[in-house]
Amino acid sequence: MRTKSDNAIVQTAIAILKRETAHGAQCWPRDAEGLQPMLDALRLEYGALDREHSGAIFLDHRGKLLGCECIAIGTSTSVPIYMRDLVRAALGCNATGAILWHTHPGGDSTPSQEDLKATVHAVDFLAALEITVHDHFVLSTNGCSSIREIMEKGKKS
Repeated sequence: MRTKSDNAIVQTAIAILKRETAHGAQCWPRDAEGLQPMLDALRLEYGALDREHSGAIFLDHRGKLLGCECIAIGTSTSVPIYMRDLVRAALGCNATGAILWHTHPGGDSTPSQEDLKATVHAVDFLAALEITVHDHFVLSTNGCSSIREIMEKGKKS
């Protein structure tokens, strides 16, 4: 449990990280300088909460940041990814790309089978609208996992 002092420090860190990833920051490809500060800010803001949260980082066709939004709040063990809300948010900022994210409150950022299935569904759904899902990150207080990397490793095995 965070103390008031901890919360103040975390809020300051989030504000600094969000400044580093202001509108127009390069957030894709994977090694782009703006992606890690954005993921760190999301981990700090949502990673320690007691319920899962899901959202997306929205990008233009060059991989530059258009916006970031928390789209759903779930339970301690699951969170839905509502396609309707995801599409509304993506179209609202005229995104052509998205990086999905959701949190695991328990501290383990390993994606579940349900996470993998939800990612495939979102990729297919958004592709029909010409919105590319570049990755889906599972965030926790202890780390961050890329579902894209996990799925690519699975294809190679």
